[in-house]
Order: sequence, then C-alpha cells, then structure tokens
Amino acid sequence: MAQPATKAKQKRKFALPNTFVLIFGFIVLAAILTYVLPAGSYQPDPNNPDLIDPNSFTFVESSPVSLMDFAGSIYGGLARASSTAFLILLAGGFVQVITDTGTFDAAIFAILRRSKGKELIAPVLFFILLFVLGALQVIDNEVVVFIPLVMMLCKRLKLDAICVLMLTLVANMAGFSPTPVGYWSVGIFQIIAGLPIFSGFTLRFVVCMLIGIVTLVFMVRYMRKIRRDPAASVTGILKEDVAIDGVPEEKEFTLRHGITLVGFLVPFGFYVWAVNAFDWGVAELSGILFLQAIFAGLISRMSPNEMAQSFTRGAEAVVIPTMMVGFASAISVVLAKGNIIHTIVYYLTKPLMGVHGTVSAVGMFIFNFFFNALAPASTSQGYVVMPIMAPMGDVLGLTRQTVCWAVQLGDGLSNIIIPTGGTTMACIAMSGVPYGKWVKFIIPLVGIWVLIGAASLVFAVLTGWA
Repeated sequence: MAQPATKAKQKRKFALPNTFVLIFGFIVLAAILTYVLPAGSYQPDPNNPDLIDPNSFTFVESSPVSLMDFAGSIYGGLARASSTAFLILLAGGFVQVITDTGTFDAAIFAILRRSKGKELIAPVLFFILLFVLGALQVIDNEVVVFIPLVMMLCKRLKLDAICVLMLTLVANMAGFSPTPVGYWSVGIFQIIAGLPIFSGFTLRFVVCMLIGIVTLVFMVRYMRKIRRDPAASVTGILKEDVAIDGVPEEKEFTLRHGITLVGFLVPFGFYVWAVNAFDWGVAELSGILFLQAIFAGLISRMSPNEMAQSFTRGAEAVVIPTMMVGFASAISVVLAKGNIIHTIVYYLTKPLMGVHGTVSAVGMFIFNFFFNALAPASTSQGYVVMPIMAPMGDVLGLTRQTVCWAVQLGDGLSNIIIPTGGTTMACIAMSGVPYGKWVKFIIPLVGIWVLIGAASLVFAVLTGWA
C-alpha cells in the first residue's frame, strides 16, 4: 500500500547558504537601499583630502541604481578591487611553489623526530611552527592536512582529540587572526582604507605575540592536566589501536630545506622595514613573493616546468577567494552608484557621536566578530565592511589604522568557533570532536582573545595610533 505523500516526503534540513549566495544577497539589499535611503555626501577634510570632514554631510539628489548598474556591479567590483585580486592570485601561486619544495612538511617531521620521549616539547615546537606559519599567512585552509599527523603525535603522547585541534586549528588561527604581516587580511584592509601596506606593525606584533603566548599556556595546561588524570579529558584519550588515515609520507629535513626556510622568512622582515623606509606597497610585496618562490624552486632543484605547474596549481586554488573579492566589492560599487555610502555612515554614526572613541572602536570589533559568521573569508569581509567602516572612523575621530585593526580582530578571532567556517568545521570533523563540546571547551580562550583585542583597541584610540 502506498504511503501518504506527506509521509513520503523527506523534511529538508536547513542548510546555510553558500558564501556567494550571502554576498549576492547583500548586493541585492544594497540595490534596494538606493531606492529607500536618501543620497548624501561628505566633503573631503581640507587638512587631509584622504579623509572626510565629519561636519560636512549634506543630502544630494537621489540616484537609485538601474537594472544594468546592478547587473554590471560584479564586474565593476572586480575592476575596483583588481590590485587585491591580482595579489591573491600571485600570492597563491608563489606560496604553492614554496610549499611544493616540501620544506614545511620536512620541518614538522624534524620536530617530531627530535622530540621523541621528551613529553610536551614536540607539541610546543609544533604549536610554535604552525603559529608562525599562520602569522605569515602561509597556512590557512591547508591546516587540515596536518590533522592525521598531529593525531599520530597525540596518540603517542596519550593526549586527546581536543589537543589535535589545539595544535592545528587553534595554533594556526592564533597567528593568522592578529597577524602583523598577513597579506590576506592586513594587506587587503589597509589597501581599501588607503593606508601603507603593513603600516602600524608594532602594535599588531605585540598583540599577536601576546595571543600566541596565552594560547600556548592554555594548551600546555590542558595537556598536563589530562596526562596527570586521563579522566579529565573532554573527549577521552586517543586509543593506540585506532587507525589513522591520511598520514603524510615522512620527509628528512635537509640543508636545502633550511636554506629555503631562511629564504622565506628573512624577506618578510625586510619588506616590513621597507614599507616605511621606501614606501613599498602591493607591487613590491608581490615582487618579494616572486623572488621567494624562484629562490625556493632553484634551491630545491625544481625545473622551470615544475615551478610553473606549482604556480598554476596554487593560483587555481585561490580563484574562488579572488571571485569573492569581486562579489564583495560589488556591494560598495552599488552603494557608491546610489550615493548612499555616506548616508549610511551618517545614520550609523549619529548615535555614537556622544560616546568616547574607545566605545566606538570596541563596538566595531564586536560587530565584525559576529558578522564574520556571515562572511568568514577575510578578503570578502574586508570589501563588505571596510568601505563603510573607514569613513565611519573619520566621522567618529578614529584613525583608519584603528578601524583596520578593529575589522581585522573581528574577522579573525571568532574563526575557531563559527559554524560557517569551512576550514574550522573540517578540522573539527576530522579530529572527531563534537562541535558542542569543542565550543564549550574553547569559549574561555576566545573570551581571553576578545579581552586582549578590546584592550589593544582602547590603547590605539587613547594614543591616536596611526
């Protein structure tokens, strides 16, 4: 007998929309707002034409976008963000060449070999390595490939799956989120805000180191706790008889790997110095990456064809983030066409005009902390919020450096818990930790990160950090 149609139908599970769908929704909303909000404009600050005069807002003639303006906004977004888009493509390709030399994998295996029988030395060294690679933004989504390797290490040391996540996802994000020299976040945000790329290095470096140290202490305390009392483990100690799939082939760390690693790290330090000394920018950053890739390929005896293939594969891997930049930038293209960016800034800042700048800066941070769940990629989030946040900062008397820092902190510090982050959820799934248990365990650390970030923003406002 046939079942009733109502029973035969499966209930559709709620699925979070694809990032492109979310961003497209924002583009549609922006277009609608050009018909709803009055057009308005601020005049440039007479003392600094790169900023706006907070007392100069006036309403102007309305100019809602047409259908063709809306349809062409994505192309316009890519054109507007072309310097960022090309940097993403080039960086993806160049870093892939360095990765394919096997230097990073060999360094990790060297740590494991040298720390046998030395209890927690291996996890600490491993944490530091992934923290540094995260701070340089060499590793982001790629952190998932280290899960099987770290699981093997944690089994050997009688640790649990929580430790696996601490040594991979958290170690990487502790460096990646407050990075002082990350071109995926700092570079992009500062380009949009019209600041010298990687300017304001010192405060970001101090906060990055502080977050790294706090996170390392948090991890080591938990590891010592469950080694003393395995029953204190959140998920249970990893069993020795459990098979682990996907463990990469072991590599020997050679002199070539050491030279390649030095050739990768040193130029970044030089670039940070040259930003202020020679006013270097995006072109020079891409040039540094190019020279690093060529150097790594030559030292590792890669043929020109092999280097070209690595570059192509790396560039292909970042096509989606590159397209996200165009989609996200299309929002500001539509808002600019309708002359309502300054109107939005005007209405958003009116309630904040009477509060202290520290409150405004921390508020921007908290807003972006939660908004990150809708736009987890820093590239897309930057082009969604920075065109509005930067002039908001001008009106509220915040430096653009402070605004960039607020957006960067908000973009990064929630990444280890948001359920919309593909890398985060992949790491959690591969480690076998239930999402609810992970959030409950890691929330105290996230709270510490937020307090550090908020304190740094208060310092930035009080000192006029620029």
